[in-house]
Amino acid sequence: MSDFIQRWPNAIVHVDADCFYVSCERLRRPELHGKIVGVLSNQDACIVAKSYEAKALGIKTGTPVWDARKLCPDGIWLQPDFCYYGQMSRRLYRVLDDISPEVEPYSIDEAYLSLNGLRGYHRRGYGEIGSLLQEKVRAMTGLPVSVGVATTKTLAKLASEKYKPYGLTVVDARGIEAFLDTCAVEEIPGIGSNRAALLHKFAIDSAGDFARADRSQITRLLDKPGEQLWWELNGQAVLPLQMSAPAPKQVAKTSSLGRVTGEKRRIWAMLSFHTFRLAATLAGRSLQTKRLTVFLGQKDQSFAGETIKLPRHTDAYPALLETARRVFARHFRPNRLYRNCGVIAGDLAPVNLNQSDLFGDWEREEKQRRRALAVASANGTSGRGTIFPAVQLPIAKIKLKGVREARLLQDVIAVA
Repeated sequence: MSDFIQRWPNAIVHVDADCFYVSCERLRRPELHGKIVGVLSNQDACIVAKSYEAKALGIKTGTPVWDARKLCPDGIWLQPDFCYYGQMSRRLYRVLDDISPEVEPYSIDEAYLSLNGLRGYHRRGYGEIGSLLQEKVRAMTGLPVSVGVATTKTLAKLASEKYKPYGLTVVDARGIEAFLDTCAVEEIPGIGSNRAALLHKFAIDSAGDFARADRSQITRLLDKPGEQLWWELNGQAVLPLQMSAPAPKQVAKTSSLGRVTGEKRRIWAMLSFHTFRLAATLAGRSLQTKRLTVFLGQKDQSFAGETIKLPRHTDAYPALLETARRVFARHFRPNRLYRNCGVIAGDLAPVNLNQSDLFGDWEREEKQRRRALAVASANGTSGRGTIFPAVQLPIAKIKLKGVREARLLQDVIAVA
C-alpha cells in the first residue's frame, strides 16, 4: 500500500440513489413504504428495480415476473414511468450542482463529485459534506441516497455500496487498507463473476488482496483496466471525472430475435422491449430524440422499416412506443421471416431544449402521471392487469422464451 503524507490527496464523492425507481414511486404513493415493491419491464416480463424488502426475499434485477410472484405473492408490481424518473433525476442533479461545480453524471441515479478545495466553502470536513449532501437531497427531492467519500472514484463507489440504504462511508488515505480488507474482490467495481473467479485462482479473494498484489500480476491477469483499478484502490486517482463527455449522435437498441420467425406477436414483443430500453437510456442520459428509426431484419439479410421525424424532441415512452407500433404495422409482412429488429434514436438534444413548448409538455406529462397513478391504484385494489394500456393488447399474453431473450431481460439491469 502506498504511503501518503496527507489524509486527503484527493477528495471524490460517489452518490447513489437507493432503489431509485422504487423510491420515486414511493414519493407519490406513500402507502408503498415498507411493502414488497418491484418495477417491471415492458410486457410485465421481468423485474427491473426492486425494494430492499423484495431483495431480502430473493428477488433480483432481471427476475422473471412469474418467478417473482411465486416468491412474493403479496408483492406490488408497477409499470415504469420513465418521464417521471427522468424528472426526479434532474431534480437530484440540481442538488448535486449546488454541492460542487464538478459533477460527473454516471447514470440516471448516480454521480461522482469532486470536493477538492470545498472544505472552506462549505465550512465542513469532507465527510460532513457527504452528510450535508444526503440531507439536502432528502429535503429537496425526498430521495434517500447512499454516499461514499474517498480519494479515488473506484474507492468512492466501493464505499457508497458498502452500507445501504442511506449509508455514508468515508475512506481517507490512511484508512484504505483496513477498508479494503472488509470488501470481497467481487465488490470491486468492474470485477464481474468471470474476473473474480480468475482472481480467486491466484488467492486474490478480497479487495485488500487485490491492492496488495504485485501490479504486474494484476496487469497480466486483467490487462490495462485491471492496472487502473490497482492504482485507484491504492489511493492514486487515475480515472478523472468526465464532466464534458460529448453527447452521442444516436442511441440504438437492437438484437437478434433468437431464431428466424414470422410470429407477429413475438416480433412485436421484442421490438416494444427494445423501445422500453431506449426510453430508459434516454431518460438516464437526460436526452430527447426527434428522429426514431424502426427496423425489421429479414431472413434474406434485407431490412424493412423507416425513419420517423417526431413532432418535437421527446423521451416519453408512450410516444416512442406508439411510433414504433405504427412503423411495425406498416412494414410487417406475415408471409416473411425475420431474424432481428431494433429502434434507433437520432437528432438528440438535452432535455427541455424546446422552451417555447415547455409548459405544454409539463402539463401533458402531469396528466399522464396522474392517469398512471389511477391505473396503479385500481390494479392494486382489483388485481394486477384489471386495467392496462390498449397498446399492450397484441402482446398481453406473450411469454418470451429462450436463451437470447433471457439475456435481453438481464440487459435491462444497466438502466436501473
